Amino acid sequence: MRPYKTWIVLTALAGCLITSTSSKTATISWIPGAMPPLSWGIDYAPLVINNTIIIAGPLDKSYANWGVAMVAAGGAPEISIDEINYTVELLYDENDIPNDLPLVIDPVCGLEISVGPLKDGQWNFVCENSISASDFQFELPPSLNIPEPTLFLTFSGMLAYTLKRAFSHRDST
Repeated sequence: MRPYKTWIVLTALAGCLITSTSSKTATISWIPGAMPPLSWGIDYAPLVINNTIIIAGPLDKSYANWGVAMVAAGGAPEISIDEINYTVELLYDENDIPNDLPLVIDPVCGLEISVGPLKDGQWNFVCENSISASDFQFELPPSLNIPEPTLFLTFSGMLAYTLKRAFSHRDST
């Protein structure tokens, strides 16, 4: 086997390993404005597309900007996912407050958290900080097992190409 062929095979194997690995992700964003959501809740719509859910809810009041809200909360918001106890916890990291906080007025009134993928079952969302205190349960239905669009498109493209080659080969003989 020539070195470049070995490199191609190793690269292909590494690509398979990387694409088959899944990880939990959580992104947190501040909800802009002065009118917060009425209560904490779940949006299941993204579950169908990318196996994530959105958890959103109000702060205790509207703050002048995200920096003021972080100082009031005692730190930057972060998520802890405990798959053994089926708990998603909103925490505030006191070591993660930036030194240069914004001086502009850009009100924030809540948090929106995109998290997933999570296992099926009964989950608990918890936040014990007074700025966004909450504790509620939510149910995640069994996975829909919808293939990722890129994988599906790649597979369908390969199938179409293979069929085209098979029929064009048959017509030329």
